[in-house]
Amino acid sequence: MATALGRGARWGKGLGIPAEGLVERPPSPDTLFELAAAADVVVLLAHGNVIDADGPAMRLMDATGKVATVGARGIAARSAALAGRHLVLLSCEAGFVEATPHRLGLLLGELLACGPASVTAASWAVSVESALTVGRFVVTALLQGREPEEGAQEAIRCLLTTETDGGPLLGGRITAADQRAGRTAEARAWATWRP
Repeated sequence: MATALGRGARWGKGLGIPAEGLVERPPSPDTLFELAAAADVVVLLAHGNVIDADGPAMRLMDATGKVATVGARGIAARSAALAGRHLVLLSCEAGFVEATPHRLGLLLGELLACGPASVTAASWAVSVESALTVGRFVVTALLQGREPEEGAQEAIRCLLTTETDGGPLLGGRITAADQRAGRTAEARAWATWRP
């Protein structure tokens, strides 16, 4: 498994999963696709935004601190690096493009078009804590030789039964009371797709 993590107060947070062969490097677009080409599991933990008419994108930062984006076009151009991999997209607003979350957005749709083994992602904005919980459960399931859907279901059960303030929202801020009230909706945001 390879992961590209930008550490620091503003960018990046590790999943906290001990894994043999874990590679940590700043998550520039080039690093993302280079590491993905050599990995079985690719965790995309990044800020997501709908930045322009091209739709949603992940915001990555390289070793110098320069921010770069990777959207549907960037994924399409380098899709071979993601083919056959288990992808875990932990980037809230990048998962959809329209206000109707039941439709797959450009970035999630493009990831599925790459021919991955699976894509686990949220369909709408979720908290950082939710994203990290799902990431941990799905990656742990895969490392144990189980299916990503099993890990996602375990994560959803955990999200529904654990009392928490949810942490900051990926894509915006809401109050702790609103986070608690929306726990069920947030847990339902997660799904695993197979092309």
